[in-house]
Amino acid sequence: MVKIYKVFPGIGIARLGNSENDYFIGPEAPRVVPPAPYRDSTGKIKRQGARFRIYEYEMDEFGQETLLREVTADNNTVIIWSVHLVNRKAAGPNFPPLQTSDRNSGYDRHGLTIDARKQEISGVNQSFGPLSGDISFIRDNQTEATTTVKLGDLKTDEVGRLIVLGGHGLSRSPLNESLTNFANNDGWFDDVSDGPVTATVNISGETFTATPAWVVVASPSYAPDIHNMMTWYDQAISVNANFFDPALQLSRPSFTQDIYPILKRTVFLQWVSEDARRGHGTGSRGDFLATDKLTQLSDNSDSARSFREAVFNRLATPDTPAPQPERIPSFPQNMPRLYSGINPNGPTNQFVFTSLSEHQHRVITQWKDGDFDSDWSGSEASLVPFETIPVDKQPDALNRAALESCIGGPFFPGIETTYLMTLAETYSSPFRIDQSKPPGYLTERMAIPWQADFVACGALWWPAQRPVSVKVGDNFEDYSRGVSSFAGMVRHWSDLGFIVNDGDEYIETERQSIP
Repeated sequence: MVKIYKVFPGIGIARLGNSENDYFIGPEAPRVVPPAPYRDSTGKIKRQGARFRIYEYEMDEFGQETLLREVTADNNTVIIWSVHLVNRKAAGPNFPPLQTSDRNSGYDRHGLTIDARKQEISGVNQSFGPLSGDISFIRDNQTEATTTVKLGDLKTDEVGRLIVLGGHGLSRSPLNESLTNFANNDGWFDDVSDGPVTATVNISGETFTATPAWVVVASPSYAPDIHNMMTWYDQAISVNANFFDPALQLSRPSFTQDIYPILKRTVFLQWVSEDARRGHGTGSRGDFLATDKLTQLSDNSDSARSFREAVFNRLATPDTPAPQPERIPSFPQNMPRLYSGINPNGPTNQFVFTSLSEHQHRVITQWKDGDFDSDWSGSEASLVPFETIPVDKQPDALNRAALESCIGGPFFPGIETTYLMTLAETYSSPFRIDQSKPPGYLTERMAIPWQADFVACGALWWPAQRPVSVKVGDNFEDYSRGVSSFAGMVRHWSDLGFIVNDGDEYIETERQSIP
């Protein structure tokens, strides 16, 4: 028997916040959302920390692995963590990829890369930071401007687990350039980042290298309990089913575990999107969560087939070509009602209509045909706090909770990261980014600064991450009211409200004054 060690989650998600010291830990159990308030006592947004753990496995001579325990620091165990955060946006290519030019053409590429370098932390209740790097605008060997940018901080908790905190939402132009584009703004930087998380474990004098992970620092999640119909987790499962674990394609779907979540997410978008409210709001014809509708949709008999087909026939087929971005396919196959974006699997000058992920569509096709377990009991399973999840189920829970909170399409370019999440070449194994990719790889093609894309995409893009229409008091209002420009969002991103549960509704809270 051989002992091996792995870091989980394989991909952790940290989020920006302008609070100097306050933070909370991101989701660690599926559907269990960090509780409000999301602002500190001064009204600033808390950062979301990504917490990483190490698990010990025993592998037999046949390669079979058995999870034994979570490894924590004690008198016999020392964990040394390392994190390498990088922001490569200013040195990266213009978006979309069909544009061949690079951002900040003519400037030194190395100077434009904000590299916080590989940093280490060990022990319990420790802090290290800031993790910072310089961005320098150098042309013809002359430095026109240089700025030090903080990308994050490192902490350990009471038993030596790692906590990665990102930046504070700083976006600036050292060259005093204006913002003119949703994705490409020369002379600018922001403080999102990504990079590898590695660890060594010394137990009673013997040292082991753990299977590494990756961390992505993204914008805040303003509606943390509302998920897109396609999440990063769904896209990663598609990659797993197509490349790492083809047996997933043969599994029989469960209505409760596989179909109901898609229906629920569709209905819950009513709290952040006027379009979703008209089509799937409470009491509407498309309210899939109404008792009578669920009774019909959870029935796998031939007598209920027409109800299932009525839903299925509205869904766009994956990889359906679109003439250009920001288009919706023609009725009837025009759901989900989101804009078209980049085609991850084709030439960079092609676009596709947005659809469920390939594996989601495979599963819902089986559902349409009645090939699923009709296991609906009348309500979904209760939320399970991470502390009560059996240890052998914890790694999967960590992977799922982290990625379910991220969008999985459309990609133009995205929110947390872009279409790279759909490509097998991005991963080395299920839920693990290929460590040969350079730090900053996942966020390099994202908008610079992110706030420009955020204000530009208040329509049919990612309402669960970028709310469009929200309930304020007794009425619905524009989420970004008061902000009408790229520069306005740079100033006011930290004043926007959070959408939280209030009985049977989701309402906007914690919004700061925006003139």
